[in-house]
Parts: sequence; C-alpha cells; structure tokens
Amino acid sequence: MKLLEVKHVHKCYANTRRVSEVLHDLSFAAEEGSFTAIMGKSGSGKSTLLNCIASLLPIDSGSILVKGQDITAFSRKQREVYRREDIGIVFQDFALLPFHCVLENILLPLHLTKKAVDQAHVEMLLQALDIAQLTTALPQELSGGEQQRVAIARAFVHQPKLLLMDEPTGNLDSENTHILMEMLKELHEKQKTTILLVTHDRDVAAYAERTLLLQDGKFIEKCDNH
Repeated sequence: MKLLEVKHVHKCYANTRRVSEVLHDLSFAAEEGSFTAIMGKSGSGKSTLLNCIASLLPIDSGSILVKGQDITAFSRKQREVYRREDIGIVFQDFALLPFHCVLENILLPLHLTKKAVDQAHVEMLLQALDIAQLTTALPQELSGGEQQRVAIARAFVHQPKLLLMDEPTGNLDSENTHILMEMLKELHEKQKTTILLVTHDRDVAAYAERTLLLQDGKFIEKCDNH
C-alpha cells in the first residue's frame, strides 16, 4: 500500500531578476513501511522536496498524497496537525532545545499532541539508540552523534506514519555516521515506519532499500539497494 504519492510536482523560487524551477514535474511513491533515500548534490532540490512533503513549503502545481489525502489542499490548522501527529522530522543540525534534558527533548512531540507516554516504546527507543544513560544530560553535554540519536528518538516517539530525514549525518564523522545508520536501519526493521532520507552520501543512501537520484529538480535514476 502506498503511504506517500508525489504527483507531477513543480516548485519555483522567484526573485527580482528571474524565476528558478527547483522541482520539475516530479513524481514518485513510497510504500508503507519502506525506506527510501533521495540522493543529489547541493542545489538539486532534495531538501526543497522534503520541505514540501513536510508541508513547510507550498508547491506551485501537482499534488502530494499521504495515506490518500492531498496535504497541499490542507488548511493551516490541518497542516499543523499533520506535522505534529503524522510525520517526524530529523534535521541536520539536531534542533534540540538547549535548556531541556535529553528525556524532555524526546517527549516533546507527546506533550504537543497531549498523547500519553508509552513507557515501553520510549524505553525501546532509548535502548535501541544507546542513549538510556543520557536521559538527564543537556544537549551541550553530548557529542554530535549522541545529539542526533536523541533527535531520532524524538522523531520516532509519537510513532508517526512518515519519518523525514534531511541530511541526518551531515554533521557527523564517518565512524558516527556508520553507528547512527546501523541503529536507524535496525529501528526501521523493528518499527516499520516509512522513512524518506535525503543525503549526498552514497554510503548513507546504501542503508535504504532503494535510492532515487535527483538532479536539477528531476529524478534521473532509481535503483533498489538490496
């Protein structure tokens, strides 16, 4: 069953001198429970695509369906609910709250949605991401790899339908990248959350089940990794 369908999406940016088309007639789908990587160089449109799917940016034409609902037709309130409840987002820069401890950062989505804390699920995330010993620490006391693992736990904690990851290893060295991606792959196998990961790193993309190569706003190659 298709969880995500992107259909003939166009997205342009305009300034006083010209209009630049960032996404050109872009179409693809992601099955429920799948793990897809989107690769591309800087400026290829991959982060713009992710922001459109997150309903953080409007598109100019086309449609984006999540569970059969066109999110581009959502009202402002519907978009807010969609971002809070249906998706999880992991950013390159971690985006943790600096004056809140690890556990408070992880539980933030549950407080925003007023959902009860599933202690067993939280404990599973802490163990799977090897951060159970860090729950009382502040973000500035953690390494980059630890901060990103906290960000991933936060994105998974409300059990979203779709997890969007924008260059999640961009600020990590090769060793921490490998550790993080091994943990993410294992977590995906346990949770069966649909994951869409944007990266410029072939080694990172290889952890996904398939890779889509984006260039100049268009997919030029699609391949299965396994």
